[in-house]
Amino acid sequence: HITSHKSESTHWDHPEMTNLLHDLSTLNAVRFSAYRTAMKLRMLQFRLKLSSTSLKTVHEYLISSAPQSRDATVGVSDVVTWLLDLYPADAPTFDLTLNWLFNVYDIHRTGHFNLLSIKVALMLLSNASLEEKFKKLFELVCDERALMSSTQLSSLLIELMKVPQQLGEDYSFGGLNVQPSVKSCFERAMCDDMIDCDQFLEWTRMEPQSIVWLHVMHRLCAAERSLHQVRCVICKIMPISGIRYRCLKCFNFDMCQNCFFAGSTTKNHKLNHPMQEYSSEATSGDEMRDLKVVLKNKFRSKQYFKKHPRLGYLPVQPSSSETNTIDRILQEEYNQLKLVRSEPSLFCRELSVDTGSEVLNKEDFLRQHKNRLEARIQYLEGHNRQIESTLDQLKQIRFEVIAICLEKHFHITSVKITIRIIQPENMRIVTYTKTPQVEAFVSSYQQNDLYHPPPPFRNSQNQINNSAF
Repeated sequence: HITSHKSESTHWDHPEMTNLLHDLSTLNAVRFSAYRTAMKLRMLQFRLKLSSTSLKTVHEYLISSAPQSRDATVGVSDVVTWLLDLYPADAPTFDLTLNWLFNVYDIHRTGHFNLLSIKVALMLLSNASLEEKFKKLFELVCDERALMSSTQLSSLLIELMKVPQQLGEDYSFGGLNVQPSVKSCFERAMCDDMIDCDQFLEWTRMEPQSIVWLHVMHRLCAAERSLHQVRCVICKIMPISGIRYRCLKCFNFDMCQNCFFAGSTTKNHKLNHPMQEYSSEATSGDEMRDLKVVLKNKFRSKQYFKKHPRLGYLPVQPSSSETNTIDRILQEEYNQLKLVRSEPSLFCRELSVDTGSEVLNKEDFLRQHKNRLEARIQYLEGHNRQIESTLDQLKQIRFEVIAICLEKHFHITSVKITIRIIQPENMRIVTYTKTPQVEAFVSSYQQNDLYHPPPPFRNSQNQINNSAF
């Protein structure tokens, strides 16, 4: 653990790792999970300086120094020895890499690692082509006949999925429930028990959903120095650097990767439109092919695209096991929680028991306050109805007084009192014989306080003031 003398506290993470986690959380704004995970891994690869370390170098160090048993457990001292060989004169990067391995494969800080985990992690972020990495990963788990069983493939995929799991992104790729992916691989190879390296590589070329993030990371790496001589419709930048995205439903609609990752749209372009991705500059043949597809899509309905979604990966069918059902439910709950969390990694680190108790206390207080307000509203509504009833009675008395006065002072015995409702004031109007004297008399009564709502009763006002809500 790391001790901070300034704050007099201890932390599991190195200060550089804390900064790295904060920088990784800034990528949460990327809309699509595969690209978000790939960009986080690319940043991680740069910070750990494994992008400049070849796969051959990593493989030689691990093969020459590590035990040959695949199920072997190694201690921290062994891992430190291997990392010192990789970073002989770079202590900060050495500490950062060791900290990252702890966060991925030993979160409880037991001091023991599975040897396969260390090999997979370092090979995964090393500098090599994607096919070379898959070949070496196959060699890690295959038997002496160069064949791999479903159990061995399952263990390999679990070790791979622990990397996006540490980044909080595994839910989009099936999590640690790798059985659907294993089933997909063996069904495509049309084998029941064992597959060879070629069959495994053929399956990986289809970009399975569980490892599509690794393919996307390599496409991002390949496109970092690419320039496309087109203008982004959203931000108007030209030329587009990195990955170029072309809409296959809108004419001449190109986007840069930043606008695409942000989910930007225009009046006519929607997020559900099919897109073509270019990691390198498109050829004239690519342009003509895309134009034909755009013309076809112009005459296709929305129902067609719903029935024929254009996926950029090989989907795997989830199993119907109880474990998968539980994983699916947990992933759905995680997705809901993620909508209200802007920085998941920082949130998980900073949340404590005291904070949780404080939140619960605030919820109880707000709930009680809400109940008190509802009770006060009900009381005031009842009091308001009582006031309206009293006002109606006073108005009726006033009409009777007017009629009596008219009859007494002006000897008008044919006064006809009628009650008529005028919305929304609900005023009662009295009709009478129109003479100048009567008009003057009635107008004097219009200045009476009976036209105004009476004040609340004294005892009712005291009840309101003394009531405890």
